[in-house]
Amino acid sequence: MNARVYRVEEADGGAYVEKDFSGCPWIVRQTLGRFLVWRECWILRRLGATGLVPGGVRRLSPFALREAFVAGFALRDSDTGVYASNVFDPSKVFGVPAEMLREPVPAAFFDALEKGVRAVHAAGFVHLDLHNSRNVMVSPGWRPVLIDWQSALPTRWMPGPLRRALERIDLAGIYKFRDKFRPGDLSPEQRRFLHRRRMIRRFLWVPRIHFVPKGGAPAPRAPAVEAGVSLGSNLGDRAENLLRAVRMLAETPGVRLLARSSLYETEPVDVPPEFAGLNYLNAAAVFEVSLPLAAWSDRCHAVEAALGRVRTGYHHPRTIDVDLLWFGDAVRDEPHLHLPHPQIASRRFVCEPLAELRPDLRLPGLPGSVADLLAALPPRPGVRRIEEAQTSP
Repeated sequence: MNARVYRVEEADGGAYVEKDFSGCPWIVRQTLGRFLVWRECWILRRLGATGLVPGGVRRLSPFALREAFVAGFALRDSDTGVYASNVFDPSKVFGVPAEMLREPVPAAFFDALEKGVRAVHAAGFVHLDLHNSRNVMVSPGWRPVLIDWQSALPTRWMPGPLRRALERIDLAGIYKFRDKFRPGDLSPEQRRFLHRRRMIRRFLWVPRIHFVPKGGAPAPRAPAVEAGVSLGSNLGDRAENLLRAVRMLAETPGVRLLARSSLYETEPVDVPPEFAGLNYLNAAAVFEVSLPLAAWSDRCHAVEAALGRVRTGYHHPRTIDVDLLWFGDAVRDEPHLHLPHPQIASRRFVCEPLAELRPDLRLPGLPGSVADLLAALPPRPGVRRIEEAQTSP
């Protein structure tokens, strides 16, 4: 039931995040999708004055919303408070000065975070997911921003004791991270407060600890399938874009890289005249994937967003393009997902790198093997193998 999340840029230079439920099943889209889009827009507009939420929120459709992109990084991107020696994940950092990444998280950051959360409480809301470090963003100037308000609740209608109990959950999340990133920085009152919240959480988890044996069977995983992707880039350092995309996909939990093709320089196809001189580098990669198809598709889109993919128009230049070619025996014909990918049989820049890896592969709905499809394609537009770029990612 996950929405697709994109990072987009407009011609005026503005950067945004779009959340779109349009690709979800009809019943989910028309019920939960509509509700979550309306609800998040309502909450973010009510909390704009706190300075703690992304700005520029608006509904694009009943199933999609847009909000301002938050430059920076999440607290989860480091295990320590000092962002030195590239401890942070650079694929998730946008628009942050390099010198800032070498500084410890200052006390002023957590002071501002607590002040902002108290302003959220005064406005009549609680976040309720501040123990999740992915939701605490560090933006330039060490300004805190909170994202992912799906768990938030309005509190004006609640009795005072319940409201204060929920507000304490938010504050405990702040003190948890302050204690992690700035050990010894908590006041005695804050430390006692955090200790009480932790004891309550442990007490609430007692039934689960009692009934689920320690070291019990792990959660079931999706069956492993072979999945192929086609990659392309014609902006920036094209080879580095391709190699980084393959590395990021291979580092996904539940994913293992099986093979990566050489890189091929190709002439652009069906592009506007002003982009005719921007040649692509293309490649193919094959993975063993133990994820559901929806999760694998979302991961490919997330890698595109992390590498700066901007969707400015059909066949416009891009830093990276990651297309799903096949996913096991899956066959799909949906607005945002076609499997096997129809361009395998019609595009040399897709077929030739794939033929290097899986020449005998036969996919549902395609006539013959990949080698047969390649042999039937015309020689133009040209595809030139780049010999010096065949190192493994």
